[in-house]
Amino acid sequence: MYGPVSAFEVTELPRPHEAKLVRAEPNPSREATRIVYFLPSAAVSRVAIYDAQGRIVRKLPRPAPSAGWQVAEWDGLDGEGRRVPPGSYWVRVTTPEET
Repeated sequence: MYGPVSAFEVTELPRPHEAKLVRAEPNPSREATRIVYFLPSAAVSRVAIYDAQGRIVRKLPRPAPSAGWQVAEWDGLDGEGRRVPPGSYWVRVTTPEET
């Protein structure tokens, strides 16, 4: 007999009209999610995952500043290395110019 399969879904935060494209794939996911986003110019970016209560779950490693499409991988673990429970999670991409 198989145990329950846990899945999590990453939901994009509302963004201003100037914000660039952000997507999570696959979504929903059972294991890992790729967060894909676009930066119009080279900038330091930060990707963080939040739970439904707005608490930070994990900050992902900062990529080197570069323009164009960026990819951040989230393995479904929190900052302590524990698997997160099934549910909806939000991703926030922050640069010096916008969130």
